[in-house]
Amino acid sequence: MQCGMPRQSLTPQSPLSPAAYTKFQLVDGGSICTGRVEVEARGVWGPLCATAWDLPDAHILCHHLGCGSAISLPPPGNFGMGTGMPRSDALRCSG
Repeated sequence: MQCGMPRQSLTPQSPLSPAAYTKFQLVDGGSICTGRVEVEARGVWGPLCATAWDLPDAHILCHHLGCGSAISLPPPGNFGMGTGMPRSDALRCSG
């Protein structure tokens, strides 16, 4: 996923996170606002299995990360597969 420019805060609270998912980040993309979506659950990071995501969902996560609006949503695997247990993308995005 690629977002716009970063803002100051990187960990705002958002209705995007279900109770088990405590933090989100973008990795392996060259900046804090570009990369594979990873989520922390119970202290362990893993890639988000984003089978049902679209650009509106990406906009929400970009804003959640303080990175402005989503610019693009590359195909799965574009930023590598990651390590750790993949996390379900069964999130209810709103915002």
